[in-house]
Amino acid sequence: MMKYIVPAALAVAAATVPVTASAAPVISYTTNVGGTFGNPDPTNYPPLFSDVYTFVTTLPRTASVAVFSNMPTPTTFGYNINFLFNGVKLDTAIIPTITKGQYELVSLVNYLLPAGTHTILVQGSAGADASYNGTLTLAGVPEPTTWAMMILGFGFAAGMMRRRSSQQKLAAA
Repeated sequence: MMKYIVPAALAVAAATVPVTASAAPVISYTTNVGGTFGNPDPTNYPPLFSDVYTFVTTLPRTASVAVFSNMPTPTTFGYNINFLFNGVKLDTAIIPTITKGQYELVSLVNYLLPAGTHTILVQGSAGADASYNGTLTLAGVPEPTTWAMMILGFGFAAGMMRRRSSQQKLAAA
């Protein structure tokens, strides 16, 4: 008798736990290059959502992130996504809002990331068929020797321009 009571009690307990109906957010990511993320099935979004995307960089990188809201019917304002104020973040950096309204865009460009694990947090409220998608682009950070060579090159070019202009003044005189 006891072997039937325990499974029945566990089944009742599992049935009473509330479950949020939300499609799993998806990230398609290539290490140290970038990727895309978003929710492929917006019809299951709860009115308020909080999605977290995790990715790893093995080298220091500069990151650019853009998140766009979508909706099937542009004239139906209640069906769009509204990102919460300061609700889209890369690690602890707040991604600023570029446009607000029926279609929203938040964007962050050239944010320095150390090697390691990072997260993108997207929070907001969603209408019935609203969705969002985003892009993550990673670029290499130049090494100090690369910066030194670039500065020397600019200095050399400036020196040649200065020398050429002084030679032209002598020839004109």
